[in-house]
Amino acid sequence: MSVRRSIRLRALAGVPLGLLLCLAAPEPAHAGFGYTYLEGGYGYVDPDGGDGDGGPYVGLSALVRPRLHLFSSYRKVGSGDGFVIGVGGHVPVDAKLHLVGRLGWADLDGDNGLRLEGGFRLRAGAEIDGGLFLSDLDSGSETGVYLGAVAAIHGPLALTGQLRASDRYTDVTFGLRFYF
Repeated sequence: MSVRRSIRLRALAGVPLGLLLCLAAPEPAHAGFGYTYLEGGYGYVDPDGGDGDGGPYVGLSALVRPRLHLFSSYRKVGSGDGFVIGVGGHVPVDAKLHLVGRLGWADLDGDNGLRLEGGFRLRAGAEIDGGLFLSDLDSGSETGVYLGAVAAIHGPLALTGQLRASDRYTDVTFGLRFYF
Protein backbone atom coordinates (compact mmCIF):
# COMPACT_ATOMS: atom_id res chain seq x y z
CA MET A 1 0.00 0.00 0.00
CA SER A 2 1.43 3.40 -0.94
CA VAL A 3 2.10 6.04 1.70
CA ARG A 4 -0.38 8.42 0.04
CA ARG A 5 -3.17 5.83 0.07
CA SER A 6 -2.39 4.97 3.69
CA ILE A 7 -2.71 8.65 4.69
CA ARG A 8 -6.05 8.94 2.84
CA LEU A 9 -7.42 5.81 4.53
CA ARG A 10 -6.39 7.12 7.96
CA ALA A 11 -8.02 10.48 7.26
CA LEU A 12 -11.26 8.79 6.16
CA ALA A 13 -11.19 6.48 9.19
CA GLY A 14 -11.45 9.55 11.46
CA VAL A 15 -14.71 10.69 9.84
CA PRO A 16 -17.02 8.31 11.78
CA LEU A 17 -15.39 9.38 15.06
CA GLY A 18 -15.87 13.04 14.16
CA LEU A 19 -19.53 12.47 13.28
CA LEU A 20 -20.10 10.66 16.59
CA LEU A 21 -18.56 13.62 18.46
CA CYS A 22 -20.86 16.00 16.56
CA LEU A 23 -23.94 13.97 17.48
CA ALA A 24 -23.03 13.16 21.09
CA ALA A 25 -22.67 16.60 22.68
CA PRO A 26 -25.67 18.92 23.10
CA GLU A 27 -25.76 22.10 21.04
CA PRO A 28 -24.94 25.14 23.20
CA ALA A 29 -27.37 28.03 23.26
CA HIS A 30 -24.80 30.42 21.75
CA ALA A 31 -24.35 28.49 18.47
CA GLY A 32 -25.61 31.14 16.03
CA PHE A 33 -24.09 29.98 12.75
CA GLY A 34 -26.60 28.96 10.08
CA TYR A 35 -26.30 25.53 8.48
CA THR A 36 -29.63 25.57 6.58
CA TYR A 37 -29.46 27.69 3.44
CA LEU A 38 -29.83 27.93 -0.32
CA GLU A 39 -27.18 29.76 -2.32
CA GLY A 40 -26.40 30.54 -5.91
CA GLY A 41 -24.00 32.60 -7.94
CA TYR A 42 -21.18 32.55 -10.45
CA GLY A 43 -17.90 30.63 -10.32
CA TYR A 44 -14.72 30.80 -12.35
CA VAL A 45 -12.33 27.82 -12.55
CA ASP A 46 -8.76 28.20 -13.82
CA PRO A 47 -7.14 24.76 -14.20
CA ASP A 48 -3.37 24.54 -14.00
CA GLY A 49 -2.03 24.40 -17.56
CA GLY A 50 -5.43 25.01 -19.17
CA ASP A 51 -7.91 27.67 -20.15
CA GLY A 52 -10.24 28.94 -17.43
CA ASP A 53 -14.00 29.11 -17.75
CA GLY A 54 -16.95 30.16 -15.62
CA GLY A 55 -20.60 29.45 -15.05
CA PRO A 56 -23.47 29.40 -12.56
CA TYR A 57 -23.62 27.35 -9.37
CA VAL A 58 -26.28 26.48 -6.80
CA GLY A 59 -25.83 24.93 -3.35
CA LEU A 60 -28.05 23.69 -0.55
CA SER A 61 -27.32 22.80 3.08
CA ALA A 62 -29.85 21.45 5.61
CA LEU A 63 -29.31 20.96 9.33
CA VAL A 64 -30.79 17.53 10.14
CA ARG A 65 -29.52 17.17 13.74
CA PRO A 66 -28.11 19.80 16.10
CA ARG A 67 -24.53 19.25 14.84
CA LEU A 68 -25.09 17.40 11.57
CA HIS A 69 -26.02 18.75 8.13
CA LEU A 70 -26.49 17.39 4.62
CA PHE A 71 -25.21 19.40 1.67
CA SER A 72 -25.15 19.39 -2.10
CA SER A 73 -23.98 21.68 -4.87
CA TYR A 74 -24.14 21.79 -8.64
CA ARG A 75 -22.22 23.95 -11.06
CA LYS A 76 -21.94 24.42 -14.79
CA VAL A 77 -18.54 25.42 -16.17
CA GLY A 78 -18.27 25.83 -19.92
CA SER A 79 -19.37 22.58 -21.55
CA GLY A 80 -18.86 20.55 -18.34
CA ASP A 81 -20.69 20.28 -15.05
CA GLY A 82 -20.27 18.77 -11.63
CA PHE A 83 -21.95 18.09 -8.34
CA VAL A 84 -21.00 17.21 -4.76
CA ILE A 85 -23.32 15.63 -2.20
CA GLY A 86 -22.50 14.66 1.36
CA VAL A 87 -22.71 14.99 5.12
CA GLY A 88 -21.03 17.48 7.43
CA GLY A 89 -20.66 18.17 11.11
CA HIS A 90 -19.57 21.00 13.34
CA VAL A 91 -18.28 21.48 16.87
CA PRO A 92 -18.79 24.91 18.47
CA VAL A 93 -15.66 26.10 20.26
CA ASP A 94 -17.36 29.32 21.44
CA ALA A 95 -19.94 31.84 20.21
CA LYS A 96 -17.66 33.04 17.39
CA LEU A 97 -15.86 29.88 16.27
CA HIS A 98 -16.98 26.49 14.92
CA LEU A 99 -14.76 23.66 13.73
CA VAL A 100 -16.33 21.98 10.71
CA GLY A 101 -15.83 18.82 8.66
CA ARG A 102 -17.46 17.42 5.54
CA LEU A 103 -17.35 14.14 3.65
CA GLY A 104 -18.90 14.02 0.20
CA TRP A 105 -19.12 12.25 -3.12
CA ALA A 106 -18.05 14.33 -6.11
CA ASP A 107 -18.83 13.87 -9.79
CA LEU A 108 -16.85 16.51 -11.64
CA ASP A 109 -17.62 16.09 -15.33
CA GLY A 110 -17.38 12.29 -15.06
CA ASP A 111 -14.38 12.29 -12.69
CA ASN A 112 -15.81 10.62 -9.54
CA GLY A 113 -14.57 10.17 -6.00
CA LEU A 114 -14.54 11.21 -2.36
CA ARG A 115 -13.93 14.70 -0.99
CA LEU A 116 -12.92 15.35 2.62
CA GLU A 117 -12.84 18.87 4.10
CA GLY A 118 -11.84 20.20 7.50
CA GLY A 119 -11.79 23.78 8.64
CA PHE A 120 -13.36 26.56 10.66
CA ARG A 121 -16.10 29.21 10.61
CA LEU A 122 -15.23 32.43 12.44
CA ARG A 123 -17.58 35.30 13.15
CA ALA A 124 -15.60 38.54 13.15
CA GLY A 125 -18.11 41.13 11.90
CA ALA A 126 -18.60 39.17 8.67
CA GLU A 127 -18.21 35.41 8.76
CA ILE A 128 -14.87 34.04 7.60
CA ASP A 129 -14.34 30.37 6.78
CA GLY A 130 -11.30 28.43 5.73
CA GLY A 131 -9.64 25.06 5.77
CA LEU A 132 -8.09 22.20 3.87
CA PHE A 133 -9.58 19.67 1.48
CA LEU A 134 -8.56 16.36 -0.02
CA SER A 135 -10.20 14.79 -3.06
CA ASP A 136 -9.57 11.24 -4.22
CA LEU A 137 -10.97 11.14 -7.75
CA ASP A 138 -10.70 8.67 -10.63
CA SER A 139 -8.06 10.87 -12.29
CA GLY A 140 -5.96 11.08 -9.10
CA SER A 141 -5.91 12.85 -5.77
CA GLU A 142 -5.68 16.54 -5.04
CA THR A 143 -5.14 18.60 -1.93
CA GLY A 144 -5.90 22.25 -1.43
CA VAL A 145 -7.01 25.13 0.75
CA TYR A 146 -10.11 27.31 0.81
CA LEU A 147 -10.89 30.73 2.24
CA GLY A 148 -14.25 32.45 2.09
CA ALA A 149 -16.46 35.14 3.56
CA VAL A 150 -20.20 35.61 4.19
CA ALA A 151 -21.53 39.13 4.78
CA ALA A 152 -25.12 39.72 5.89
CA ILE A 153 -27.14 42.10 3.68
CA HIS A 154 -30.59 42.14 5.25
CA GLY A 155 -32.40 39.56 7.35
CA PRO A 156 -31.73 36.06 5.98
CA LEU A 157 -29.89 37.30 2.84
CA ALA A 158 -26.08 37.39 2.61
CA LEU A 159 -23.29 37.87 0.05
CA THR A 160 -20.78 35.03 -0.29
CA GLY A 161 -17.35 34.68 -1.82
CA GLN A 162 -14.80 31.88 -1.78
CA LEU A 163 -11.36 31.09 -3.16
CA ARG A 164 -10.25 27.45 -3.51
CA ALA A 165 -6.74 26.59 -4.64
CA SER A 166 -5.36 23.09 -5.18
CA ASP A 167 -2.48 21.45 -6.97
CA ARG A 168 -4.81 21.13 -10.03
CA TYR A 169 -6.87 24.38 -10.22
CA THR A 170 -7.89 27.73 -8.74
CA ASP A 171 -11.61 28.39 -8.24
CA VAL A 172 -13.32 31.68 -7.32
CA THR A 173 -17.06 31.99 -6.56
CA PHE A 174 -19.36 34.90 -5.69
CA GLY A 175 -23.04 34.67 -4.89
CA LEU A 176 -26.05 35.15 -2.63
CA ARG A 177 -27.09 32.96 0.29
CA PHE A 178 -30.59 32.75 1.78
CA TYR A 179 -30.83 31.26 5.30
CA PHE A 180 -34.07 29.60 6.36
